[in-house]
Amino acid sequence: MVLKRVALTGASGLVGRHLLRALEARGIAGATVSRSNPAFLPSGSTWMQWDLREWKNSDELDQLFGKVDAIFHVGALVPASGLVTTDRDFFDANVRASFCLGEWASSRGIPLIYLSGAIVYADIERRDIKEDDKKISGIGFGGFYGTSKWFGEQILNALVSDNLKLCILRASSIYGSGLAPGKM
Repeated sequence: MVLKRVALTGASGLVGRHLLRALEARGIAGATVSRSNPAFLPSGSTWMQWDLREWKNSDELDQLFGKVDAIFHVGALVPASGLVTTDRDFFDANVRASFCLGEWASSRGIPLIYLSGAIVYADIERRDIKEDDKKISGIGFGGFYGTSKWFGEQILNALVSDNLKLCILRASSIYGSGLAPGKM
């Protein structure tokens, strides 16, 4: 598959800002969304504001993304000092939005790449974690944030039976430009 235009959630976030540069280097334009305007936008790309806590139906997602070859769902609500969040906020942003995006992608035959995290594993201290190792069964290490990422995975995996083409990436550590001070 040749990617010409992709959808990207979390365009102004830690991963999204770097993914935009990688897309530009490959000549791929994006239909991007995030809570705040990204500092950089590749040529031919568009940006629209979307807080993942806000419900979007398929028609609204069509308006946000248009025709795309794939969707990179790297946006998420993450715990941050000074940001007041509730379990409902994490659920809406990390579970409900994933469901909406998954249904939309499935109904349009668009592959979805979902950024989860190693935080979903039951034993995150283990050195040689394998993809099929035991996952959290309640509120794990990351609190409800980690649980919400696991729920997001489960919903998207359920949509595979509806022909969703899905790739889940579980990063163990995400560091880089844009990381909050004191996180290293």
